[in-house]
Amino acid sequence: MTPSSSAPDMPDYEAVDSADPAISDSPAPAKGDPLEDCTCTRRQHTHGDYVSYKYHRCRCTHCTAVNTVYSRRSRTGKKRIPKVPAEPARVRVRELQALGLRLVDISEMCNLGPKGLDNLMYGKDGVAHNWIYASTLEALKAIDSRAIREHQPPGTRQVDSTTARLQIQSLHAAGWTAREIARHAGVSPSVLSYVLIGRDVRESIRQLLDAAYGELRHMAPPQSTKAERANMTTALNKAAAHGWTTDTVHDLEYPVIRAA
Repeated sequence: MTPSSSAPDMPDYEAVDSADPAISDSPAPAKGDPLEDCTCTRRQHTHGDYVSYKYHRCRCTHCTAVNTVYSRRSRTGKKRIPKVPAEPARVRVRELQALGLRLVDISEMCNLGPKGLDNLMYGKDGVAHNWIYASTLEALKAIDSRAIREHQPPGTRQVDSTTARLQIQSLHAAGWTAREIARHAGVSPSVLSYVLIGRDVRESIRQLLDAAYGELRHMAPPQSTKAERANMTTALNKAAAHGWTTDTVHDLEYPVIRAA
């Protein structure tokens, strides 16, 4: 059978003859031409080419069809990475933060980018993630107490300062000034200011403050000079103004790292 001489309904988008004057040379195709819907200003480029669609942004029938074929082929056989709900991962991160880990520490331990964890916890542009890669959740669950100890040697990890804050308040109520407490603990008075406003401290600082509390709670503040008596009065007045008493804290057991 002799092939029909009429043009096919759908052109061959894999390769368009660039020598066709209607495609490569004509600035304005005649009515009925396959390219009459082309609005691309660079009419001299080869139509029906993926580069024309992406680079020249041509949206004629030829280029659009080639882009469709390319997109379908690129998705065919592509391995899909499994995803899981994001909330269990956020819960796990909060658990690790309660043990004294920062986001940067967590990201280092599970080989994740700190920006990714930040987006997970606080969202990106105000929008929270609903799904994450399953591998991310598995990496967070793999962090156990042994990994935490190896990552943060004793004394260097940040811990909650609630117990230290209550101890300082109790010592103030007994007449001890911040300067005297800091001197016995071997720390700067500014450290006590950070603790009193609720900031976390290093474990080593917490231990020093705990030792100072254990020593000073059984001692009376110095009162041999007028200045020492004035300092004690200042500490008592500060405690009274805030409602602190010597019974604010009684050897509270500090939380320790437990197995994840």
